[in-house]
Amino acid sequence: MITIKAASICLILAFSISMACADTEVTREHAFQGHDIGSLRLDISVGTVRVEPSDSDDIEVSLTISADDDRWFRRTPDVDNMDLRSTQQGDRLRLSFKEKNVNTEWLVKVPNLDQVDIELGVGTVEVFMATFGMYVDVGVGTIDLQASASEIDTVDLSVGVGDTQVYGGEQTENQRAMVSSETSALGKGVHAIKARAGVGDVTAKLL
Repeated sequence: MITIKAASICLILAFSISMACADTEVTREHAFQGHDIGSLRLDISVGTVRVEPSDSDDIEVSLTISADDDRWFRRTPDVDNMDLRSTQQGDRLRLSFKEKNVNTEWLVKVPNLDQVDIELGVGTVEVFMATFGMYVDVGVGTIDLQASASEIDTVDLSVGVGDTQVYGGEQTENQRAMVSSETSALGKGVHAIKARAGVGDVTAKLL
């Protein structure tokens, strides 16, 4: 006869085995032909996004998906079956990832595009040496943008709770009201940068 204690031990062992067998992290690699794309949009629930120049004419994406560590006594998500979704309409490419209970790390290498838009629920966005226009919207987290001053025309940053700063721009203006902040500046180019966060810090550097 199987006692309650023995049944409990078997249940715990089965749970432990299933946890051990489940994949907890995967990395996906993608490449999209850049000469067909003028603008890129990233639509992500949770994660860290890093955008930097590409050494090729392609948009190269490395996406690491990992199970949320804070899931005691809950089923571990099967990340082995997860990946980004991509859609293209004309010269507009959209990459999205909306899975729950996982964390993501994105490394996106881009060629000379016209526009990059990023919408992130929670996390961090970093953009390095941009020569394109940007619109970045983060619910909770930080935004750190770096762009060529010769390519950027206007910079507009805002945050509901937090701080905004622009370095290297001309005619910089700062406005604060209680816990919110707005900062604007001018560059010498043709593209616009607009970035906002609900809660967090937003920074732009024109080099």
